Amino acid sequence: MSPYARRALEAPPLSAEEERELLVRCREGDPRARRVLIETGLRWVVLHALRRRVGPEDFDDAVQDGTAALIRAVDRFDPDRGTRLVSFAWPWIDGAMRRPPHPSLLPLDEVSEPATTDAGALHDALDTLSEFDARILKDRFGLEPGSDPRSRAEVAARLGLAVAEVRRREARALEHLRREWAAPVVGSPGPDC
Repeated sequence: MSPYARRALEAPPLSAEEERELLVRCREGDPRARRVLIETGLRWVVLHALRRRVGPEDFDDAVQDGTAALIRAVDRFDPDRGTRLVSFAWPWIDGAMRRPPHPSLLPLDEVSEPATTDAGALHDALDTLSEFDARILKDRFGLEPGSDPRSRAEVAARLGLAVAEVRRREARALEHLRREWAAPVVGSPGPDC
């Protein structure tokens, strides 16, 4: 266990009265009170990592994720709800530690080779969509030469739609393309050819 984790476990817990006073001061904008709440809450993060039996190679990452969740919980906690901060923060910490590592954080030897895309096949697939839905995908993912991907908000503004409508149409079009590309092509060689 790291010295950081040991120090977190050695810190004495706050009494209910101390916690409430710090929470009130934190709500009034006192950065010192916020820092004390976070520092004393780190023991919950370390205890949770130990309880989950996180291996030594992943322990620091789990504590880091749990600490970020603790900070969010401290910032969102309402002391008038009648519960202790730990009761509110525990599910946040647990959720952060349950989340699998982000795919961009995989070791380089576990990252697959980039997929090659046949531009002709992509445009053939886009031709199976309505012109409007194809435009949404082209704008969203920068599928035309010299164009960059755009956010849903940018696409919505450009096409005069609500962002939610762009999201729905994008999801429906992508699902259509998945089905289209997954369907076997008649007369194509099978896996044994």
